[in-house]
Amino acid sequence: MVAEIALPYRTDWRDLHSLLDYCKGKGADRSALEARFGAGESLRETLNALEQLRLIERGEAGDARLSMLGEQLAYAPDAVRQRERLSEALLGYPPY
Repeated sequence: MVAEIALPYRTDWRDLHSLLDYCKGKGADRSALEARFGAGESLRETLNALEQLRLIERGEAGDARLSMLGEQLAYAPDAVRQRERLSEALLGYPPY
């Protein structure tokens, strides 16, 4: 049996926060994301983590838009609310 990865991996809060901030408003298409963050594995892992945590929704072309929870996190007025939204996302990730 293959062990499942419990949490999104190979990314950190700075990368998550930067991408969430960049996607505020209309979101971003894949080419814009690659131009801003690079086209490598780091971007891929960050997008995967954000999607698994239900903070973004991705389209077929690879574009990214903030989910409702992603918007609440990205637009949080202070660090306390930011931590609450991030905790909510983490606790909503199975099996937690």
